[in-house]
Amino acid sequence: MNKDTLKSKKRYDLIDSIRGFAVINMVAFHALYDIFIIYGDGSAFTNSFFAVWERFICVSFIIISGVSFNFSNHTVRNGIIVSLCGFVVTTVTAIAIPSQVVWFGILNLLGISMLICSALKDLFNAIPTVVGAILSFMLYAVTYGVPTGYIGFLGIPIIELPSFLYEYKYLSFLGFRSYDFVSSDYFSIIPWLFM
Repeated sequence: MNKDTLKSKKRYDLIDSIRGFAVINMVAFHALYDIFIIYGDGSAFTNSFFAVWERFICVSFIIISGVSFNFSNHTVRNGIIVSLCGFVVTTVTAIAIPSQVVWFGILNLLGISMLICSALKDLFNAIPTVVGAILSFMLYAVTYGVPTGYIGFLGIPIIELPSFLYEYKYLSFLGFRSYDFVSSDYFSIIPWLFM
């Protein structure tokens, strides 16, 4: 890109600031995670503060990715790059720290979500923004329990899903987390795509 093209691209300070804040939070969290979980006994991470902090960071990235998606002209390329970065994380953790291997982590979710949303972009653009936001939140709320076996509303089970969906590890990336599936960072397509 030449300088004129870079100058003509509009930046959104609020989005960039939130993204920067999320990155700083992620670096700080992972530094503490490495110190206390990988190299320590993990006792410090039993505090619920760390679970909330981790979820806050991930949700920040998911929402910022969704907002930024609308400003990109290269959503498929970006989705492929982010997915490949997720697979690199999986490979490195599987080799370097097998006890902390990451299967379908946040980068995989973001990359696959970009590809799914790219395929459905025309449909999404036809839906009014407020209706789309409400519909997305409702789908997220209703499918939040899918990884643990039910359809409900924000953690309140209403319908139990068939157990055969949870028998195969290869369906875990969709959200049907098998009982023997273990990942130190796991964000399935359902419900997180709707976030």
